[in-house]
Amino acid sequence: MVPISDMVSSPGDLPIEWRIEFEERAAILEYDGGSNKEDADDQALQEIIERLRLL
Repeated sequence: MVPISDMVSSPGDLPIEWRIEFEERAAILEYDGGSNKEDADDQALQEIIERLRLL
């Protein structure tokens, strides 16, 4: 069985509950962290993938 973290290459690949986590994290990084949207999205996706690997 392939881990879900290996199947994710974009936010659209995430299950809905993880997509919501991604959107929230990206917003925090963008607005509170001062990142631009692209950087915030990239970082948030990497953080979510790391969390999925721990499952």
